[in-house]
Amino acid sequence: MAINMVSASKKYGVNNLLNISSSSIYPELKKKLEENDLLKGKLEKTNEPYALGKIFMLKLCEYYNDKYSTNFKSLVFCNVFGPKKSKENIQILEYICKEFVLAKKRELSEITFRISNNLSREFIYLDDMVDIISFFHKLLISQKLKENFINIPGIKVIFIKDLIKKLKKISKFKEKVIIENIKSKGALSKTLDGRLSNKYLSSVKKNFDLKLKSTFNYFEKKYK
Repeated sequence: MAINMVSASKKYGVNNLLNISSSSIYPELKKKLEENDLLKGKLEKTNEPYALGKIFMLKLCEYYNDKYSTNFKSLVFCNVFGPKKSKENIQILEYICKEFVLAKKRELSEITFRISNNLSREFIYLDDMVDIISFFHKLLISQKLKENFINIPGIKVIFIKDLIKKLKKISKFKEKVIIENIKSKGALSKTLDGRLSNKYLSSVKKNFDLKLKSTFNYFEKKYK
């Protein structure tokens, strides 16, 4: 897909392309992930095929810029949350929302989540992501975006066990919630360093709890 997209853009005179990438491109490092950390370690094994595809697209854009003087740039995002119609490829936040909705619907006396106590994720809200893409697209068109790719940090880094507790309260699920500590098969944490993007982008309004409640309300209707 990457080859088709980039080569077709060059063939048909599309000189400005903004590729949307993911924090999965980075190796497992115990620190905030900077742009120069790309290819400096092993990828998370459970997500390796997806990560390799994203890396290939990002680097292909970079090579085309060097060889053909195109303006193909990439934005690297963390985990996105918000309304989503499809029931395929459910991410962790939607999964938790779904479990609470179905537990209330089925009148369950308890829910069990099996996760590592040390598992955390960085989140950005869907509407914020769209606004940021629009902002950087304008920079791209005006030739003001200099870097080949830039990290876009989220509005919240949170332990998943704490996210479960927040969603329990939002869902008004009154029964027992068990969080069973297990060894994680994937990366425990991936947090993006946003110093490069801060040169261009003013701070995003956070309001994580409000956006989380709005997201739960959407999934409540979706799964009822």
